[in-house]
Amino acid sequence: LYDDATQEVGSRFGITFPDCTPTGSDVTVSTLDASEEWFLAGNPFMTSFDLSNLSLDDFQATVKMWNPTTGSYQDVTQAAGTGDVVPVGQGFFIQRTTVGAGATSITYSKAGRTSGGSIVGKRNDVIGRLGLTLHIRDDQGGVIAFDEASTLMVREDARTDWDRYDSSKLRPLQASFATLGLVGERAGASEVQSRLSLPTAQVLPLSIPIQIDVEAISGRATIAWPQLDSLPAHWQLALVDEETGTITRLQEKAEYAFDLPDVEGTTASKGELKGAIGLSLAGSTRFSLEITSAGSTGLNDYDLPSAWSLEPAYPNPFNPQTLILFEAPTSATVRLTVFDALGRQVAVLRDGVVSAGRHEIRFDASHLASGLYFFVLDSPAGRLQQSALLAR
Repeated sequence: LYDDATQEVGSRFGITFPDCTPTGSDVTVSTLDASEEWFLAGNPFMTSFDLSNLSLDDFQATVKMWNPTTGSYQDVTQAAGTGDVVPVGQGFFIQRTTVGAGATSITYSKAGRTSGGSIVGKRNDVIGRLGLTLHIRDDQGGVIAFDEASTLMVREDARTDWDRYDSSKLRPLQASFATLGLVGERAGASEVQSRLSLPTAQVLPLSIPIQIDVEAISGRATIAWPQLDSLPAHWQLALVDEETGTITRLQEKAEYAFDLPDVEGTTASKGELKGAIGLSLAGSTRFSLEITSAGSTGLNDYDLPSAWSLEPAYPNPFNPQTLILFEAPTSATVRLTVFDALGRQVAVLRDGVVSAGRHEIRFDASHLASGLYFFVLDSPAGRLQQSALLAR
């Protein structure tokens, strides 16, 4: 699968794993079901794609995309020079010229990788958007790896935890790569996401860890945010480098650069599938995205905690909710667990990577009996414990 740029698919659906480096191969989807007239296609690259570089064998010369203004599908030409661009993740429909005429194919030329374009769809309720990119350059300034597919979106009906607008980040199959993803929560566990959505009524402050996964690449890395559109006016955003303590305000600067450690050779051959498809969260995240409200102290006086701590729950006694607070001096993997007086585990409140800073987690004991409960935080500093009494 890795070595073959032509992906054969079954009826209706095809999955491709395109190269995400600047010198990658064309992507061809072939052996489509000859009995079908319409196919849902999409941009397979991690950058925008110029439709004039889309080759359709036995398909109509136009593609159909949803127009939210007219409330209908519109024909988008793929003729050279028209400048029609589809962004990362954009889907569109293509129509067979002759149904049942035999095998056909779709080819996305690597020459079509570009920038620009706007996501359109029947649900066009994105209020704000922050796009993050990662570029790795060699000593001569040439790009050797990049990732332009990480987005924070703001929607009216989004949730802070996992919802239908979120999507996971997949691990590339190359022997060397660099990816960037936002770390959210899914079913109580941390998960690296290519898209993370937040509600317009999001409670602030909010800290979002940023996972950068680099394999067999060294050089000068740059995190940039070329897309910073229509976010809530009271939001202040900052990129925090927890290794150096550097705070970069996104509304004031356009990028942040840092050096990757030197590496020798590669850790996998070209044809080897490297581990699991999902990104591993082992270790820690160096960066975090901090969102505060304008006028709050927050990042205006940002100071990382000096040590790990788990504070007493408040209120105590409680019925049925109490607030648990802990401080992390660095980004790391933690586990916050609740036990009853008999030592039985009754809840896991956090299991995954957290960013450096102060964290508040609300514990709801509506389904539990009255009694003493213990809150245990497992961190790089060891095990910390507090207790609180549930009194009904």
